[in-house]
Amino acid sequence: MASLPTGGEDGGGREVRAIGQARTSRGLAWGFVALGGAHVALQVLVLVTGRGTAAFAWILLTCGVGLALVGVMQFRLAQRPMLIRTDRLVIPYGVRTVEIPRSGITGVEGNVPDRLPWSRHAVVHHAGRTRVLPALELPPVELVPLLRDWARSESDHEGR
Repeated sequence: MASLPTGGEDGGGREVRAIGQARTSRGLAWGFVALGGAHVALQVLVLVTGRGTAAFAWILLTCGVGLALVGVMQFRLAQRPMLIRTDRLVIPYGVRTVEIPRSGITGVEGNVPDRLPWSRHAVVHHAGRTRVLPALELPPVELVPLLRDWARSESDHEGR
């Protein structure tokens, strides 16, 4: 999922920037779907040819369908972007979403202290807590300065 231009808007006229999750998240989801699909195909083959125990094959067939469904759900969740809105940061974590108010952000850094180019994740400090952002398409080397500038310019938006 590509980033939206900075000038995008949500339904309320507020500026929004969307940053998609990393391709590895989607790749992992496709792996689950492929594994589950292959598992289902093999169990159907076992049932059709009559080899093995039918009851055991049905159990394994159900497990394969479950694995494929987990992959589909993971793929859907991996498509949810992180949103940088005018007043808050909206971060998807699996099935839940965390919203961090812009005024509460006290710092942004990489997950490797003093080595931003080595970092794989951005870390947001807010209200005495620390949140490690999920892997995103935008690497921390670009995302951290973007979030720092966004958080610092809060005073510009309060005067409006």
